[in-house]
Amino acid sequence: MTWAVGYVLYIGALLSYTDGTIWTLLQHLTPTQNVGVSPSATSWNTQSWSISVEFWINILFLYLVSTTTLSYLLVAVAVAALLIVYSQSGDLDASHENYFHYLNSGLLRGLASFFLGVIACRAYRHCLFWKPPLALASVIEVVLLLAVVAIFYFRSSLRSEQDLIAPFLFCVVVVIYSLERGTVSHLFSQLKWLGDISYSVYLNHFTVIWLLLYGWQNILGLDVKSLRSFFTFALYLILVVAYSKATDIFIEKPAQLFLRKTGARSLKILRTKGWLFYRLSIHPS
Repeated sequence: MTWAVGYVLYIGALLSYTDGTIWTLLQHLTPTQNVGVSPSATSWNTQSWSISVEFWINILFLYLVSTTTLSYLLVAVAVAALLIVYSQSGDLDASHENYFHYLNSGLLRGLASFFLGVIACRAYRHCLFWKPPLALASVIEVVLLLAVVAIFYFRSSLRSEQDLIAPFLFCVVVVIYSLERGTVSHLFSQLKWLGDISYSVYLNHFTVIWLLLYGWQNILGLDVKSLRSFFTFALYLILVVAYSKATDIFIEKPAQLFLRKTGARSLKILRTKGWLFYRLSIHPS
């Protein structure tokens, strides 16, 4: 809702319902707005494409992956999925596009990410007993950090063919930094609180952008180009982190607690009724 308010304030128009209001509502309720059934780009809350992908990939995950699934097979599927996205779009900056009519780019990216996540988890378990010298571990962490920076810094444009390297590099980074064997990872571990709200930051960052642009342009009457400064970037970071922390405390955490309690209560009722039905079926009165 806050995203919608920010959008309307800055754009000055109602939200875009490309596929029609009813169809868009059903897509966001199910959530199927990014699984390949929509004939056009995702509408309304654009960044919710990842929620749609993660929801359905999570369900498929139960049937596609087990502890006996071969690691090389997971890597092969991840590589194939990312290569399809790269070959069709020229980079990995794709989310709602459909290839060959119904093969959704977001689902392909999500599938690759989940499979690489399993690889990272398995690698982490294998490396738990790895105890390198602090200096060596710190050098490895610095090299990986510089590699990540290089991917973003040495780009000719926002979209880049270097994107194809990123998922595999991040997979290695996750493993090495999660082991916390070096100085850099120890320092970053102090930012655990930021990791806890990272998804809130992702969902809220557009809202803060809209509101910042609206306040800067419509209230203060300043040129939007003047926003391109270190001060406004720092202000944006402070606002998006503070806002995301607030939504995490007052919305997400209470909602999670409510759903857990409701789920436990519903499960208890189902078990009770199921037991009564079983007893009545055996000993009908």
